[in-house]
Amino acid sequence: MESTAQYWKPVWGALERYWKPLREKREGARRRSGTLHLAQAQSNRGPRGRKKDFPDAERLVKRLVARELTLSFVPDAEQRLWRTVTRRKYQLTRNRVRLQNQLESFLEEAHIKLSSLVSDLLGLSARRMLKALADGETNQRPWPLWPISACAPHRHSCATRSARAPSSALSTGGC
Repeated sequence: MESTAQYWKPVWGALERYWKPLREKREGARRRSGTLHLAQAQSNRGPRGRKKDFPDAERLVKRLVARELTLSFVPDAEQRLWRTVTRRKYQLTRNRVRLQNQLESFLEEAHIKLSSLVSDLLGLSARRMLKALADGETNQRPWPLWPISACAPHRHSCATRSARAPSSALSTGGC
């Protein structure tokens, strides 16, 4: 099979899952029956002219038999899965950082410096503060926003929170 970009991956997966086991279980099958090979089209060029699938496949098989075919390395299924998981995790992390940077930039354009109050702009406290701003909170001092983020029912008692809160935050009704 010739590889072009990423288009070979689903075909390879289907051949590996269904075709290869059938070939290996066939009566009279040799040791390497059903072995899959991947060849880069660019490193196994044919004569110039119009592409024809069947003659091109015959040419590749002849080169394989003559051991002149340059094969591509394809890791086993488990390693491919781990690579996919790692790439996906990296993409998600990169997207989260990009979103956080866009959010911080947007807030700075609106003259809101929320990153000095919270360590994570996408965290629970920051989201509650943003919701309070969206709901119309206009007080420019950050203290009234602190009790909103601290009053989750699973946290410490209200007395403990009020002991930690600035005195002006207590007057706004905190809990």
